[in-house]
Amino acid sequence: MAEYSDDEGETFTDPVSIRLPEGREGYWVVWQTPMQCADGAYLVGCTVWYGDTVPNTNWCHRESTAHILSFDNLDDDPQAKDVKISWRTEQALAVEDPMVPGMSVFQEPSIVELPDGRIWLQGRTMKDSPYWAISEDGGRTFTEPQPMRY
Repeated sequence: MAEYSDDEGETFTDPVSIRLPEGREGYWVVWQTPMQCADGAYLVGCTVWYGDTVPNTNWCHRESTAHILSFDNLDDDPQAKDVKISWRTEQALAVEDPMVPGMSVFQEPSIVELPDGRIWLQGRTMKDSPYWAISEDGGRTFTEPQPMRY
């Protein structure tokens, strides 16, 4: 669902459904505002959750991967129902859950464009540290996620 404001958040349209891109089934979560890159692209991080929570664990232990979505026509000033969204990442970013080998838990990716044009992504994991990755091609591919060391 989406709402739209023409007055900097004073009022909003009624909620409307936006057609999401196909190809990655699951439950999606986007919490960050889309970022406009220097090349004009509008991108946002997205978590895709798959299947059910692993028995005898908490809600976090559910297969999840990080992706980037592209809002393709925002500069055309579409109505909310006409916004076009596509997958930007060519493949999911995954970080293995230490309690469930072979299952990824990589959630709530945030992105920022660095001064040199690369895109930095960080997300939550079950490994006692956020993980990060870098894209040098506008968010289409990323390095292997690594733990933040600070």
